[in-house]
Amino acid sequence: MSTPTNTYSLLKYGILALPLAFGGIPLYLYAPDFYATEVGLSLASLGALLLVLRLVDAASDPLWGWLTDHWPNRRTTILNIAFAAYLFGFVALFNPVEGAGMLWFAMAILFATCGYSLLVIQLNALGASWSSNQLDLVGINSVREGFGLMGLIFAAVTPAILLNYFSKGQAFTFITIALVALLILSHRCLFSWLSHRNQTPTDLSSTTEGDTRSAKTVIWPARAFFATYGLSTLASACPAVLIVFFVRDYLDLEAWTGVFLILYFFSGIAFMPLWKLIAGRFGSTFAWAASMLLAIITFSGVLLLSAGDFLGFALVCFFSGMAFGAELVIPPTILAQYLHRSNALAQAGIAYSLLAFLSKLALALSAGLLFWILEINQFTPAAQNDESAKLMLLYCYGLAPLVLKLIALFVLLTFRGNKANETNDIQGVLYMDRSYDY
Repeated sequence: MSTPTNTYSLLKYGILALPLAFGGIPLYLYAPDFYATEVGLSLASLGALLLVLRLVDAASDPLWGWLTDHWPNRRTTILNIAFAAYLFGFVALFNPVEGAGMLWFAMAILFATCGYSLLVIQLNALGASWSSNQLDLVGINSVREGFGLMGLIFAAVTPAILLNYFSKGQAFTFITIALVALLILSHRCLFSWLSHRNQTPTDLSSTTEGDTRSAKTVIWPARAFFATYGLSTLASACPAVLIVFFVRDYLDLEAWTGVFLILYFFSGIAFMPLWKLIAGRFGSTFAWAASMLLAIITFSGVLLLSAGDFLGFALVCFFSGMAFGAELVIPPTILAQYLHRSNALAQAGIAYSLLAFLSKLALALSAGLLFWILEINQFTPAAQNDESAKLMLLYCYGLAPLVLKLIALFVLLTFRGNKANETNDIQGVLYMDRSYDY
């Protein structure tokens, strides 16, 4: 079923992405430090436990996608459970009771991450089912990811400001209160949007009535798309897990880390309308390929940087942020188009859960592999390192993502679809997503 989009309905749908992103950074980045410094838990024990929890978190995403698809008539119940789990887990995580230990930390993380993942998958699946029109889908994804980037900016700035005036415990109490308020607001907006569309859980299930195919018959034909997305996401994850090390230990600009992050995310938001225009003129897959090429060209400037090069890295952040905005918007649009063309909206949950799984797997793999490479090359964070160790940091941060992004671009252009491969002329390339049919 396809219903019209307008600015008001887009805002009510997309605002949930803001608290998800706002809470995601404390959940995934600040929680270990909080429990090591405020609760007094062993950093080594926290690291081992987090490795297990993050693997469980990533592996459970397909389960949440299957749950969404298997019980479409229970969507309201699933959404309410997800909101409650995310809220309870986050509040418990940053407001531990006296005597809280590893078990409290593990249970709070599990509740929060399960609720978070369910909400992300549901939000993506609902967006995919909203419209089959390409420009509408780009607009839907742009608004959602724009709110998400705003949440990331708020999450990057808020702790730094609060910690200047309050203790760490007090600061995260205020952050918890802000998240609760945002979740209540987004809950009301989302359910109001669903009601306005007359897309109750029963109505949503009717859009996929009669589709009895297994998820495998829908996912397997799109394997090249998921491979491209996985490689591209892995390329983006490499600098994401190393940016603090790179800015502090290579550029010697630690005080400006927040500025670089804000510049990167702001650029992603600002240029989303440009990618919508490009997708409308040349197609979504062309826009994705163009963003990859832009990322490769601009991010290669990292290899030319040296200590103290503030302006150079600021330019890299700005222009690579442009490409990042497209990476957030275009792949979900292509996947939604594929599901509509294949009459496979019944498998939207499992399809978007695979995107979430690949994103989390990319972060886990990049952290594990790159940290291991840096350690065997005797790199020590926040310490004096010799030139060979710094050079390896540069290669891990700057060269590895370029190689992975080049491979992803090659896969996208090579395996975009059998029909598209019937012609090699420029028209076939420019309009390649017109036949993006695996």
